[in-house]
Amino acid sequence: MPFKETGTFQVNTNPEFIEASEDGSKIFVSSKGNYYDIPGTLEVVSTSDGKVTDLSLNNLVYMDKGPGNKLYLLTGGYDSSYNPLPGKILVINMSDTNTGTSEFMRDGAEFPQAYSLSATSDGYVFVGCSDYQNNGDVYVITPEGNKYDKFDSMGLNPIRVVKK
Repeated sequence: MPFKETGTFQVNTNPEFIEASEDGSKIFVSSKGNYYDIPGTLEVVSTSDGKVTDLSLNNLVYMDKGPGNKLYLLTGGYDSSYNPLPGKILVINMSDTNTGTSEFMRDGAEFPQAYSLSATSDGYVFVGCSDYQNNGDVYVITPEGNKYDKFDSMGLNPIRVVKK
């Protein structure tokens, strides 16, 4: 059966990641903006009416869906002088965006030069960090939001952890 377009909606410049809620009522879109005067955003689109709502999240780097309709968000990136910002993991309930985001790390831990995030179906989160010159590090976070381990990625930019 071929795909069929059912509608369109306008999101921010340079969309990058997309995830749908379990019930299909919402689509989450992260956009990079234009790196100059249009900031990156996280937007949620209602599939019933196409309404787009900006969730006002600054410095979004990566996002991935986890168990229980959780959307994990990695913030960080760089400031206007290209100094790395500390990476933080936030989580949002995809069913109820009115509750907003909350910090995922129990101890408020931050990640140096955070670059990527992967979430598994059992709730573990992996954060890749890179200085773009040396092998990157991957941090393993438990479903409860505690650092579990850290290992060398054996490559420059750890972008994704293969999920089962």
